[in-house]
Amino acid sequence: MKKQKEPFHPKVIHTMADGSVRDSVDGYYVPVNETTKVAYQLLVTMARRYCEDSAKEQPDETVKKI
Repeated sequence: MKKQKEPFHPKVIHTMADGSVRDSVDGYYVPVNETTKVAYQLLVTMARRYCEDSAKEQPDETVKKI
C-alpha cells in the first residue's frame, strides 16, 4: 500500500527593498516603472488567457446572437 503524499504548502516571505519583512503583499502598492513593467505585462497576459478560457468553457447565454 502506497503512502499518500501530503500537499506541499510553501511559506512565502516577502523582503522589501527597505528591509522590512511581510507575510503578504496584499494592499501593497507596486508602482509601474521600467523594472516592474514586464511583471505587470505578464500578469495581464495571464489574466486575459484565463478570461478567454473561462468564456470558452461557459458561454454567456444572456447574449443573443444576431
